[in-house]
Formats: sequence, structure tokens, C-alpha cells
Amino acid sequence: MQVYLVVVSGPEASRSYPLPSGRTHIGIDPSNEIVLDDRYVSRHHCVIDLNDDGALVTDLGSKNGTCINGRPIQQAPLRPGDRLTVGLTDLVLSKKPAPSGSLSAESSGTETVEVEVLRKGDWLATLPAGAVAGMVSKGFAGARRGWEVLRAGYQLARQLHTAEDVEGLSRRVLQHLLAVTEADWGAVFLRREDGELELCCDLSAEGEQAEPVVYSRSVLAEALSNCSPVLSGELGRDGRFAASESVREGALQSVLCVPLLTESEGAERLERSETTSEGAERPERSETSGEPLGAVYLVSRTKPFAFAEEELAWLEAVAGQLSVALETLFARRQLEEENARLRRQSVLQHGLIGETEAIQEVLQFIRQVAPAEATVLIQGETGTGKELVSRAIHYNSRRQDGPFVCINSAGHEKGAFTGAIRAKPGKFELASGGTVFLDEVGELAPSTQAKLLRVLEGQPFERVGGTKPIRVDVRVLAATNRDLAQAVQEGTFRADLYHRLNVIAVELPPLRGRRADIPRLAEFFLEQLRAEVPRPVERFSAEALVLLERHDWPGNVRELRNAVEYALVRGTTPIIQASDLPESVRGSGAIGAPVEGEGAPIDSLQEAERRHILAVYERYGRNKTKTAEALGISRDTLYRKLKEFQVE
Repeated sequence: MQVYLVVVSGPEASRSYPLPSGRTHIGIDPSNEIVLDDRYVSRHHCVIDLNDDGALVTDLGSKNGTCINGRPIQQAPLRPGDRLTVGLTDLVLSKKPAPSGSLSAESSGTETVEVEVLRKGDWLATLPAGAVAGMVSKGFAGARRGWEVLRAGYQLARQLHTAEDVEGLSRRVLQHLLAVTEADWGAVFLRREDGELELCCDLSAEGEQAEPVVYSRSVLAEALSNCSPVLSGELGRDGRFAASESVREGALQSVLCVPLLTESEGAERLERSETTSEGAERPERSETSGEPLGAVYLVSRTKPFAFAEEELAWLEAVAGQLSVALETLFARRQLEEENARLRRQSVLQHGLIGETEAIQEVLQFIRQVAPAEATVLIQGETGTGKELVSRAIHYNSRRQDGPFVCINSAGHEKGAFTGAIRAKPGKFELASGGTVFLDEVGELAPSTQAKLLRVLEGQPFERVGGTKPIRVDVRVLAATNRDLAQAVQEGTFRADLYHRLNVIAVELPPLRGRRADIPRLAEFFLEQLRAEVPRPVERFSAEALVLLERHDWPGNVRELRNAVEYALVRGTTPIIQASDLPESVRGSGAIGAPVEGEGAPIDSLQEAERRHILAVYERYGRNKTKTAEALGISRDTLYRKLKEFQVE
């Protein structure tokens, strides 16, 4: 039995193609059995295999895809009555060819045509073919043209949500507008951060990147300043722009320019238009209005009155879609940048750096105590990372989504700790559901210790000047660099508060007690801070690393970070030299100075080099390639050194 592919919409509506048994190719290339005059069809778009079992459609990797009954397919059966969409062309598998004129603009309107639309239930979902043709033909050249515009608009709306970059978004919009209007050149202008307009993308009607076109800045200024479109059929005779030099030089006939409004600007413009009666003066924009994102600019250099009011309405709709897509893309970029920033900071906020046994014991302690609710006392010298440990405990606990509030106890002497629970919601109250970190708790004055003890025991408290009892749900972590047990014996710290805080305690190791972590920490700070200096900085010299490892670091990790920053600022070469380090580090690390815990002093640079190379070698699990890379030497040099040190 003979079957046909009947074109029901698109550039070749009403045409029928007999479908023979075997394979039939569809595309715009003349070598295909069915050649469609549709710019959205690929050269070799799809094939139909017809046999006794039926018809099977296979997409050939086309640019705009192949659909059956509105669903994208790679391969699927085609049954009688199914609608096959190729580019802008809809074809139906039928046992009869189409009668001539069955879908003309003069159709009686009794036949219902299903139209693929953006929203289910949209007013275009089911309309008589004649009504749709009559509606779209007012602004465009006939029903066939109208169907093409509607189909292309639908496809554009889908594509805008898949573009990954601003230029890609703009290019797709221009391709669409140049295809459905009489424009021979189009451009998208976007506003830079400094407020100036910048040409983002421009195209000619042929679809290739356009030759330079002299456009009217006066038209752009008019559209952007009023947040309203500009339509001019004869620009040279338009009193608003005729005097513009760009209009005279560019030989521009028709211009259509529509601003890209943000969501707030679009809403305000709609409100202004709805509240303005005919003949009344247009209200001014509010002072809080934002600037438009940019503008879409279409030009016909040869045809006057190339754009109608209906095309202006269509362009406004397309510009609105582009604005939403741009705002979404900008918001996504901002979110990605913020996530990247937080990831870069995550080690500082929630982690400790190091692989020595001492730091691994601290990390194991965090894993054990984080899930609990017990109060933790974190002890250690200044700069050892007590706040980092407290944050790690919080962000690995069930309270991780609650607030983390720091209170510096040293700032609450002479009764000022009541500021944490004063008339307005204090820090304890704001931390409810989360964690309170009491830093330098050993510095609290005795009178303030009693107030803190009451809160820690779970008793209700009242704001200063208030009468309503307040209870809070907080976990308390405290830190100190003082020996609180000795302070209790001396009578400067309450014994009951000490025991309330000292439920679980941890002593953080000083940096001099984990010297093998110093190179790793120094490299971390180098990576973090190198962007702050104008010259490229690659690494530390071997001698500089030796000095860093030998220093006692009374200020611990905080002092090390400051030393790296000092060396970055004072240095002049891509490699940080020993001479770039602060005098305190260079002096304490002088050759011959004793190293804590190692007995006799090192009395030669050769011994210092040996010790450093072996430390790095062990840190990288005796991997010679990684060790050589970390030291900035060749594998041959490393082999030679290891042989000198009699290391297998």
C-alpha cells in the first residue's frame, strides 16, 4: 500500500511526498530523496526505513533534532497519523496525499490543528487553522510565514535554557530574529560592570559574522534611557535621529531597538504602562530602578518600514526571554564563583593541614567528639588553630546547619559579658540551635564567670532590663592558652566553671612539635597568598625550607603565615630565597643552632640538606618522582643525593 508524508506546517505546507519501501533520506542536501527547503533542517537530517512491519525513523545527528508527536527521538517507529517534526517542518504519515489548499489562510476554520507550545493549556494549544493563520498574517507575510515564526519561537525558547555562555545566547536570538524579520543585520549590546555598553554579538542575515555596520548610538541611548523600544521606519527622516552622524554615514533605513530589561525593570515598565491613561504624561522611572542589561538592535539598510508593530511585539517577547536567560546565567556564574570561593576557604574554616602523627591525633579527636553534645575545652598556645578545631567540630556535628557564634571572652571583663545576653537578642540567643565558641575563656573576670556558669548549666536567664526567662539550645566549645587547672589553684578561675568546661579536653600541639608539617603549611600559604603580589612565585628554595623547619615558631601557624606573606612581599624572584624570610626566622635557623628534640646542633649546610631531602622523601612515601618535583630537582640529582646518603 502506498503511503505519504504530508507537510502540514512549515515552509512547504500542503506538499505530499510518496514514501517508497526501503530507506528514504530527509535533509536539505540535494542527494536526499526528500529535500526540504527549511534552514533549520540539517544537510542529512534523518532517515525513514519502510517495510512490511512499518516505518522506523532514525535521527542522523541533526543540529536541531527530530521529534515524533513533539518528543525528541534518536530512533522510533512512525505510525499513521503521527506527526514527524524536522526543523520547522511538520509531516504526517498518511495513506492519502494532502488535498491542495487544505491548510491555506482562507481555511474555514472547522479543522482543529494541534500546536506545540511552551505551556500546557496555553491559548495557542488548540485553535482553528484559519484563526491561527489570520492572527499571525497581520504582522508577517501569510499563514505559512506565521507558522514558521511560531515554531521557530518555540524552538528558540527551548534553546535559550541550554546555552552555556552569553555569546551563545545572543547568537541564537539573532539567528532567530534575522530569520523571521526583514532585518539584514542585528546585534546584541550588553552593559559592562563600569556601565558602558559593549557589542556582545552581531550577525548578518546570511548567518555569518557581519561586516562592521555603522549603528546609531542615539537610538541605543533613547531605548536604554526610557527603558522602551524604538521603532523607526525611515530613520533619515525621523526628527529624533535624522541629525545623527551615524544615521547619515550608515545609510540606515529601518531600525528596531528593544532594551533588555531586568525582572524589576520589566515589572515597573508594565506598571507604568497600565497606570498611564491615553494622552496623559508618562510617569518618571523611580530613582531605585536598575539599569537595563543592554539592548537588541535590528537594522534594514535597504528597505524602509521593514518592521511592523506586530514584529515589535514579537521582538519584545524574545528580548524578555533573553533577559531572563541572561539573568539566570549571571546568577549561576555568581553562585559558581561563590561556591569556588567557599571551597578555597574550606580548609581554613573547617580543616587542619598536616600529616604528622600529632595532627592526625587531633583529627581523630574531632571525629570522635563532633557527633556528641558534650562541652569541649580546647587548649594550646596562641596560633595553634583552636578556632579551626572548634569549627571542624561544629561542621561535622548534627548542628552543622545551625549558627556558629564566636565570643571573645577577653573582651568581656568588668561585667561586660552581659553583652552576650543583653536587652536585644544576644550572641547566646542568636546561637540557639548551633554552637557557641568561647575564645580565651581563661581571661574572664571572676564576676563574669558566675554569669557564664549559670548559662552553661542550662538555667534560664533574662535580658538586661527584661523579665521574661530565656532558654537556649547551644553546644559550648571553649578555648584557652592558659593552664586553667593552675588558675583554679591560684583562685583566679572558678573550680565549678572549670569542671563544667572540662568535660572533654584536647591539647593542640605547637608547630615546633610537628616540624614535618611546616613545608606543607608553607606551600599552602604560598598558594593562598601568591595572587597578592605582581610577580609570579613558584616555590621555596631548599635553604628557605630548611630555615622554616628549624625556627621554633612561638606564634605557631599564625606566625608562619605572616612569615610567608613577608617573604612574598620582600622577595624579587620566582623562588623564595632564605634571604627573603624575616630576620627572626633567619636568625633562629642559622646553621649550628640547636633543634628542639634532636640533641646536638647541626653544624653544616650539607647535613641540613640531607635532613630536608630525607624528610620530603618520607613525606611522599619514598616516591622519587614526586620527591624530585617537590624539591625542584631532577630525578638524577635525587638518585645521586640518596646514594650519597646511603639510602636504598
